[in-house]
Amino acid sequence: MAIPSESRARIAPAEGDSASAGARPKLGALTSLRFAAAALIVVHHTHAEFGFGGWLDQTAALDQAVGFFFILSGFILAYAHPSLEESRGGTLRFLRARFARIYPLHLATFLLVFLLLPDAWRTQGGPPTLATALANLTLVQSWIPDGRYYFSYNGPSWSISTEATFYLLFPLLIYAWRRTWPWKLALSIAPLIAIVAFVNHEDDFALAILPYIHPLARLFEFTLGMTAALVWRALARRPRMGRAVATCLELALVALAAWVMLRSNHWLSELHRNPLVGLGGKVWLVHGGMACLPFAALVVAMALRAGLVSRALETRALVLLGEVSFAVYLLHHILLRAYQAYRPALPVLPPLAAYLAFLATLLVTSYLAWRLIERPCRRLLRGEEARPELALARS
Repeated sequence: MAIPSESRARIAPAEGDSASAGARPKLGALTSLRFAAAALIVVHHTHAEFGFGGWLDQTAALDQAVGFFFILSGFILAYAHPSLEESRGGTLRFLRARFARIYPLHLATFLLVFLLLPDAWRTQGGPPTLATALANLTLVQSWIPDGRYYFSYNGPSWSISTEATFYLLFPLLIYAWRRTWPWKLALSIAPLIAIVAFVNHEDDFALAILPYIHPLARLFEFTLGMTAALVWRALARRPRMGRAVATCLELALVALAAWVMLRSNHWLSELHRNPLVGLGGKVWLVHGGMACLPFAALVVAMALRAGLVSRALETRALVLLGEVSFAVYLLHHILLRAYQAYRPALPVLPPLAAYLAFLATLLVTSYLAWRLIERPCRRLLRGEEARPELALARS
């Protein structure tokens, strides 16, 4: 997947322009960062089983990587669709494309749970029911504050449910975006405040999950990503900064994002008795709120493609890993549960060898799922002929 040279890179058209997505720089660095975020989630879920990465998971808030996905998704959608066509069917074509992006693999992994885990597919809190299955199949499980729903079947798919809500709201958000972004960004905070206030008032630990999973609680991060696309657009029209300065900035923002993730749990302990934050506020801050601004700044810097870090992330191998990261994210938890279920029948390996074998299996199956399910189904549902994929970061 060729990346345009610095001299040929063109700026995305302004809102209302009719230029196609192909006229924009191909943001391979952001695609690669998606794999880095997915890898953090894999470590978060697998360290207890294999004994590697435990210190990192206990020190850093690794699940903040989900918030990075939400911010990146908002950025990429606003980047690729600075406005939806006012012609009839523009919004429907957008929603069709988003459905084609996420649903085939979601459905495949939902079915895989039944095929691969005959004794381990029970939902949290009880056996599966028609209601939990329908909630998963219609991608509304993250709206329901009940563990039998939001973490049922393939647990990580709750975030796909949340993302689907963002897709539905995007046509409203992007309308006249350059004129309306300040108040839309401000309004996106309102449901978060309401949910946090509700959790704090109820003081019920079972409801504390809401600021983490509920789409309206995470909408601010998505809208922040859309706003970051406006910042990128303004900066991209300015004279390009020097390579050395840009590289230092990229390294600094990578370090800042890592430092915030490493310090979030410590800061959370200091907020433990703060009545203004409360239980709901602590959940949102540690799982996404503390890192959202550094993440947004990092996305903008990498999208500018001015430094050596962003250019290094555009290598074909890293971009390919980024392309398969959606499959990595949806498959890793299922494969972990399968390993736990069938471990007595597997050869006994040293912990490191077992972990490497697991990771190799995850990468191979993810590549196959991307190549044989995700890409062909996306083209079929979008009515596209087989052609090379754009190297835009896939939201």
